[in-house]
Amino acid sequence: MKIFMGMHNIASLMHDYASGFRALGHEVFCVSESDSAITKADLDLNIPRLIAARLSRLKHPTQEDQLRIRKHLRELAWQKALEADVCFFIWNTFEQDASDLPMLRKMGKKIVIRFCGSDVRDMEADRQAALHYGAPYTDYGLNSAGFLPRLHYLRMCERYAHLLINGSYMSLRPFFGRGSLLFQPESSLCETRQREHPVILHAPSKRAAKGTEIWLQVFDALRSAGLKFGVKLVEGLPHEEMPREFASADIFCNSLFYGGRAAWEALSAGCVVVEGESGKNHVEYCRSQAAENLRGLGVPDTPEAQAWWWRSIGFEQMFSHTPVVHLSPENAAQKLAELILDHPRREKLAEQGPAYVTELSPQAACQSILEQLENPESLEKRSRLLWLPFFNLHYMTERDSPERIALFNKYTAMVRPCRWYKDYVIPCERGGLRF
Repeated sequence: MKIFMGMHNIASLMHDYASGFRALGHEVFCVSESDSAITKADLDLNIPRLIAARLSRLKHPTQEDQLRIRKHLRELAWQKALEADVCFFIWNTFEQDASDLPMLRKMGKKIVIRFCGSDVRDMEADRQAALHYGAPYTDYGLNSAGFLPRLHYLRMCERYAHLLINGSYMSLRPFFGRGSLLFQPESSLCETRQREHPVILHAPSKRAAKGTEIWLQVFDALRSAGLKFGVKLVEGLPHEEMPREFASADIFCNSLFYGGRAAWEALSAGCVVVEGESGKNHVEYCRSQAAENLRGLGVPDTPEAQAWWWRSIGFEQMFSHTPVVHLSPENAAQKLAELILDHPRREKLAEQGPAYVTELSPQAACQSILEQLENPESLEKRSRLLWLPFFNLHYMTERDSPERIALFNKYTAMVRPCRWYKDYVIPCERGGLRF
């Protein structure tokens, strides 16, 4: 099978998915319209680098030259998509408004969309979901603008894709989670021995998103309190150099607001990982949703029923215990201090990390994705147990403008004719929203 993958290598996702599909014997062609030294990449078409290389050969390159080269490379990428059986998109498709999806679907391509978070995130929906399910919420100031493009992209993908991996609190269509967590440890540098006075590593790619300034304040406060530890801050380091950095540290302070691949790389190298509570919140949120769905099925919410529910939808691995210490900006100093002082706990966590990440096999995740494409009925069967969408059932519009409510209704109407809509969206009217 031929698989086309584009258009952005977010958090080394292209590398991980491509390695999984190739291990299963499939041909993969990877294209990225963005480039970052901190991501693991083995791209077939790295558009930014190729543009830079070709411009360097010109004596007096112009903007027109750059646009011409970019257009040519995108045409090459489009041809590869047309030759593929599966088009697998990360972050966005060829067109910012996803207007290419109807054409690709009409041509018989299987379309997979892997949402990454900020591409379909809405801060108000996130805030309400956290409050509704009793999870802490931190507005870290990103993605406050551009609501309409994200809503449009989400609904276009819900309408035309064959499979969605991940979603958002604005989602109406159930999505697939088994293919969202994957990681292939590739470094033999693993040192699980913890120093009595640990070395703490922080590697911000984006300081605001990672909470770097807060971490620096926490480190200063703990030093002032007399705790002994070292700190190493690395920024913009090429990906191939990071395994050595992880292996040389004892504690990795990841983003204060969300998790990601860096945490798994640190775990595979024997680091103890501390990060924001988003991962923990997501688990608690889904447990709350499990209870809600069990009630809808007339099943008492017992530990046994919860375990059955997770097995039924195929999410048991995604919500298994992770050896990660979760904290918030408010309690970061306290929890990090406790970890620094608790040497035996650090040793135990360091031993658990490498074993955990070996379970996140890209090959297994990609196999599940292909199975869903071949047998969508199996996903639909699990989706009936999966969850009742937050946006459909619980989202409130008190803080929304009439214009925003009208946009919600416009894009709900866009997906209402879809076959899945009548199965999963409960008809209702609430606060001006119409389902």
